[in-house]
Amino acid sequence: MGGIGWRMAVAGVVVGLAAGMVCASAAGLYEEDGVYRVETFQALQELSQLVASGEGAFTGEIWLTEDIDANGEIQPIGSAQHMFLGTFDGRGHSISGLRMEGCSELAGLFGYIGTGGCVRNLDVKNALIMGSRYTGAVAAYNAGTIENCRVTDSFIVGTGNLEYGSATGGAAGLSAGNMLDCINEGSSVMGRRNVGGVAGSLCAGRMERCVSTGSVFSRDTGQALAGGVTGGVQTGGTMKGCISAGKVSALEAAWTGGIVGGILSGEMTRCFSFSEVSGREAGSIAGYAARRAQIAACSYIKEYLPAVGEGRETGVLTMKDSRWIYERLIDRILAGKED
Repeated sequence: MGGIGWRMAVAGVVVGLAAGMVCASAAGLYEEDGVYRVETFQALQELSQLVASGEGAFTGEIWLTEDIDANGEIQPIGSAQHMFLGTFDGRGHSISGLRMEGCSELAGLFGYIGTGGCVRNLDVKNALIMGSRYTGAVAAYNAGTIENCRVTDSFIVGTGNLEYGSATGGAAGLSAGNMLDCINEGSSVMGRRNVGGVAGSLCAGRMERCVSTGSVFSRDTGQALAGGVTGGVQTGGTMKGCISAGKVSALEAAWTGGIVGGILSGEMTRCFSFSEVSGREAGSIAGYAARRAQIAACSYIKEYLPAVGEGRETGVLTMKDSRWIYERLIDRILAGKED
């Protein structure tokens, strides 16, 4: 859409907000009763431009009203300059075939979810997301809330190196907010420094009831962190009730763990690992655990590795006789019957 056409479309939405009317553009983005409705990929592109064109942060509410097949290019929704502080409710719908290969610092459907922003009830399928710093299918950087989101059969690739401080995850690159009930179902995650099945790095945030059955691989030759659910936990981040069942591997100079690559500070409780783990310092639960980290009531199936590859090992149990219970739990979670 050209510049004039785009300004007309935005103007139509603004007029609709002022008049309380339904305003639709040809691309499918329209507003009704104060809520933006997205029903086509063009509307999603229009939304990205709308957020980027504003002054400051975007605080609106958006509903995804149809399953969408991505058939073109799109810029991440939100940035550090124009954060997404609104609510995007997928309402159980999916976005399939999303391709992002030219992004640098922020690569994901959402570039930057700020404090107070929320993305929920969304399934991202068959996506290819590539970025150099923060990379995730749902969001590159999350300081808000990602809830009940699923990443299915996708490829997430981070190219940033150790010095660049990169983080690559199935749903989010770096999360400094909340990640609740998120699932990586069979998606492959490959990155450099911090690599995880659900989030590359959990920094001062909260992660609860998240599950990954996807593979995780760190290709860095430095001191990388690769984990089944998240690469690293630091700055007081907390994990509770998370499960991993995918393969976790890395080049020789890395810490790898079934749940987390390394927990530098923070707390991890009631997490379970079925993951096959390999690496220089490999642990069934964590590749590395600092003395100030807290690990409680976590368990694992694989007995050929220690619970923690290097560092503190407390509050970790082997649950080989209860494997069927957790396998059944994973099946129920993936089927949406976790209750």
